[in-house]
Amino acid sequence: MKWITEITLNNFRAFGKPETIKIPNGSHLLIYGENGSGKSSIYNGLRDFFSSSLGATKFTLNKFEDAKGNKSGSIEVTIDEDGTEPTKYKFALPDAESNHRVNKVILANKFKGFLDYKRMLKVHSLDIPDEKTPDVFDLLIKELLSEHRITDPKGGVTSVELYTEYKAIVTILTTLSYEHKLKSEVELKERLTEIERELSDMDVGSEDRESVPSLIAATTDYEEEQKTIMNALKILEAKKHLAALNTLIIDLLKKVLELANVFLRDHFKNKISLDVNFTDLSYDEKSNSMRETLSFKIKYAGKEIDFYQAFLNEARLSSLAICLYLASIKTYNPGEDSLKVLYLDDVFIGLDTSNRFPLLEIIKKEFIEDGFQLFISTYDREWFELSRHWFQTKVGKGKIKSLELFIEDDENPNTPDYPILIPYDGNLAKAKAHFKSKDYPAAGNYLRKECEAIIKTLLPHTYMLAHDGSLIDDLEGLLNQLDKYYDECNIPKPTELTDSIRIYRKALLNPSSHNDSKSPLFKKEIQEALAIVDKLSELKKISRTQVAFAGDKYIYTNTGNNYSVELELATNIWKVEHNATKILSKSKFRITKWTWGGVDYKKNAAGEIMTGNDLAEFCMQDRTLEKVFDIINHSTGIAKPANLNMSIKSTGGRSLNDLLL
Repeated sequence: MKWITEITLNNFRAFGKPETIKIPNGSHLLIYGENGSGKSSIYNGLRDFFSSSLGATKFTLNKFEDAKGNKSGSIEVTIDEDGTEPTKYKFALPDAESNHRVNKVILANKFKGFLDYKRMLKVHSLDIPDEKTPDVFDLLIKELLSEHRITDPKGGVTSVELYTEYKAIVTILTTLSYEHKLKSEVELKERLTEIERELSDMDVGSEDRESVPSLIAATTDYEEEQKTIMNALKILEAKKHLAALNTLIIDLLKKVLELANVFLRDHFKNKISLDVNFTDLSYDEKSNSMRETLSFKIKYAGKEIDFYQAFLNEARLSSLAICLYLASIKTYNPGEDSLKVLYLDDVFIGLDTSNRFPLLEIIKKEFIEDGFQLFISTYDREWFELSRHWFQTKVGKGKIKSLELFIEDDENPNTPDYPILIPYDGNLAKAKAHFKSKDYPAAGNYLRKECEAIIKTLLPHTYMLAHDGSLIDDLEGLLNQLDKYYDECNIPKPTELTDSIRIYRKALLNPSSHNDSKSPLFKKEIQEALAIVDKLSELKKISRTQVAFAGDKYIYTNTGNNYSVELELATNIWKVEHNATKILSKSKFRITKWTWGGVDYKKNAAGEIMTGNDLAEFCMQDRTLEKVFDIINHSTGIAKPANLNMSIKSTGGRSLNDLLL
């Protein structure tokens, strides 16, 4: 396994002076940086390091150092490889000091694993008028998939890079003169053979040739015709290769789109599917140019939509862009064990919290578990905290290196601000440090923040919203929502733990209220609260998948008693997985129709048949399945079934228990 363990930026963009980032082998990097703090300089530095391995990228000096005459700088990356000593590679100015143009760096660049929000906007196509369909040929063929290897369209068992091969074909078609257009390949080859025979017959000594001017002229004519015929054959061959390339491009696009749709369907679940309209690449002789047309064909809820950039909201556009980029990266096959880097710089901007965690799940399953080293940078402080907790829970403690970036201002108007890098150990580590130094109010404050951050990682986004749509940020509110979430998932609440947090809420919520903030009592409260927070961090996240929707219809039929009832699902049903068990979330139903003996029937508590408003009000009430069958028993005397979840069937014939399969 190849892994980046150290990055040093010197006189590059925001970093006028050398700054080094150390990453433990096997760990990923998470960066928080306020705007202008140098966060993007780290992203650009690593990206330029790899792209410059092919020689095309220029080194960007820090403007202020450059103005002072400092014309040297470097980006130094240490790569650790199993079984060998770590090696430092450098992209430098002057270029003679660079030593990074080696296969492992060049190969890593071909993954194109660098994605920022600006690149995502190419998929958004917001600059395209609403009534026009964006063309994404350049984005897909010339950028994202350009270095994907395909079978050589000329034949054989070798493979070639897609865009390199395409450019070679285009060069032949657009630069060679094309005469003899009406002749077939067979005719051209026959004529070429005749010319070669004529030239052979005329192959006399140079002295004889000079003495016969007509022979010289004839030879020149034959050689010119020979050249044009060979060009014509090359062009015919290039057109064959272009036809084969069209098929190979379609096959590659299918592979990428299939994976992108898996990401959209299984993780984002936003009812979007992606396809493309691809018009075969062809050469237009009149304009001496290629016809290159490729556009997205997008369906929402199964229906194709026109001009997607005007229809989809930002969250859906962002998820679409991210899934396309990730699928293009994942489908690249380097052909050997390679350094794999995925760097996401502020790509979460267009996603709300409910869509951010699915992205992390994709990254974990498809990239981290496949040996990619992940770099994430963000200016969103809350998301930084949530991501860090997610990594510790899902990937493992010690598998994420966290870093904070701030702007250092010396208040001198004549000197530039410069970035400060601070390793970040998290709220819990800070709480323990303050506890050790007997600063109990500060310890309590960081413990509260840690509790809030952990609970937010355990809750779906919808449970973090108040009735007015605002985010619930206070600890007590989050604890209440955690209890509610466990209850509605039909899982026993961690009551002992949450009650313990409430007991110590004085230490966690307002530690400065103690008259003596260094008292032994206060120390004991903080000490016990530390242990409670450790237990909270050990709670396993509930995984749930929606398997039935509010409004779905279910039927219960009792043939022996000539009774049937139609139920409408009043709440969504989720398949809940927790601690290696699968159960259904709690659910409620409305009784919409019933018959007994072929007659609509329902008695109220007084034994009277209900009609009108009483009947309508009764039908609108939400009831548990247990309560529904209590009512059936009360009205008819029909005994409750032993297994309620097996007794009702959907219109498709599936029982509730079948939803667990």
